[in-house]
Amino acid sequence: MKTVLFSLWLLMIGIADLRSQDISLWIRLSEDRVFTECRFYDLSNDTLYVLSGYRIVPISLVEVYQIRGVKNSSITDGVLMGSGCGVIVGSLLGLSLNSSEKSTASTGATCLAFAVLGGIVGGVMAALEKSGDLVTLEGKSVDEKVRLIRDVVRRVSLEQP
Repeated sequence: MKTVLFSLWLLMIGIADLRSQDISLWIRLSEDRVFTECRFYDLSNDTLYVLSGYRIVPISLVEVYQIRGVKNSSITDGVLMGSGCGVIVGSLLGLSLNSSEKSTASTGATCLAFAVLGGIVGGVMAALEKSGDLVTLEGKSVDEKVRLIRDVVRRVSLEQP
């Protein structure tokens, strides 16, 4: 039993280290054009550079009307935290049921079932979590847009995973 719990714990730590920490941007441009899930690359005095696929795309700041920054790892974090809580609850419940000798399920099976359920619940809750705030840049000067875009990127990159 200890080996199963230790293996699950190591697996969860390994997955947590491999998760993506990229910042995705949602950008609304003039003429109702939208960039979804592009990544911040660079920002100059009059141009925002984003990665879309494997290309660097320059976007004139004059065209940018709205922007939202989102950290990509929130769903992965929800699944990991839910699975971790599920392992703990499942192991406690499995141990208590086995100590009463009225259960036919093993502690490992109970632990695994609760880990899966916790991962599903955690992933759904993280997906429903509010994304970064939408910042409207329409009518702002280019200098104000540069400052606000830097604030969005900084705020999202400083959020706790």
